[in-house]
Amino acid sequence: MKKNLYRIVYLLFIFLLTGCSKTIPFAEKNKLTFSDLDITMEAPVYFYMRDADGQIAKFDDIKFVPHNMTYHYHDFQMSDSDKDGNVIVTFTCDMTTSLEYRSSHHSNWYPRYSYLIPSFLDYYTGIYYRGKIVSSDNSTQLYGVNPEEENEMKYTTIKWGKQDYSIGIYSDILLTKGEKVIHGVENGAVHVEVPIMITMKTQIKVQKDFDGVLIAIEKEGVTEEKFLDLNEKDEKLLALQKEAKKTGEKSEELIKLEKEMNEVSKIDLSKEKASDYYFLRVSDAFPSKEIKQFPITIVIICLVTVVVVGVVYFIFIKSKKQKAYTKKKASM
Repeated sequence: MKKNLYRIVYLLFIFLLTGCSKTIPFAEKNKLTFSDLDITMEAPVYFYMRDADGQIAKFDDIKFVPHNMTYHYHDFQMSDSDKDGNVIVTFTCDMTTSLEYRSSHHSNWYPRYSYLIPSFLDYYTGIYYRGKIVSSDNSTQLYGVNPEEENEMKYTTIKWGKQDYSIGIYSDILLTKGEKVIHGVENGAVHVEVPIMITMKTQIKVQKDFDGVLIAIEKEGVTEEKFLDLNEKDEKLLALQKEAKKTGEKSEELIKLEKEMNEVSKIDLSKEKASDYYFLRVSDAFPSKEIKQFPITIVIICLVTVVVVGVVYFIFIKSKKQKAYTKKKASM
């Protein structure tokens, strides 16, 4: 009887362990750590030049001063839920940097900068919108088109357990340049600095009980390699889109490139390190409204395990006491 009891408990433990291992959220499995929402984060900005013809150019007598982009989130708000249980979560990110250089070049050239837009990541599955690399050449459109129209948000569906969660995201930015500051002339080179202030406003439509939206920022920021790769793809994309307008039909190459540049993918931490990112959890802004998505199946399995083990143990003890009593009575 005792041997059978151990066997039952062991099998139940293995069943419980197996069930739990299949439902560990991505963030827990990869041991992600979350920063406070009011933290100021930094990531490098890439500075470059374009000539009068709009081509990327380099001049030996123009030197940029390296600067990071700072990111600071604030003003988190949540709307009342609609008839389907969805809410709109809004928040703002202030980004600041400086366009600073020394130049003795007097021809037509135009200083530019490229910076990283934060990514949005799902806590449970690791599916995310990779943050775009945006430059001062680009438009301010980031995700979606018009937040006033639902179908203009960028949507994806998160599958977790037996539930599907639809998430819609819309973001845009407002760029403000400060007044140009001339610090002086050094060895014939003018030292110039232009403060850059960017405000990014984001709206996320999600079910009220879903707490899996994360913000992720790559600490590496924008490197020359990343920028040149993006610039090449942008130029190719524009050329293919121009051709498509002429022919009235998208080529396979254009369809493939558009999908690649807008694809919702899954972060691969086997190739990257979690420590290479800043992670923020949006639901931390609403602690009283947060509902943990602890899988109900695990709760049920745990309760069943406790009950079964208790019942088996009770039967075993009762049987043991009954045998002892019978043996004692027989010896009298």
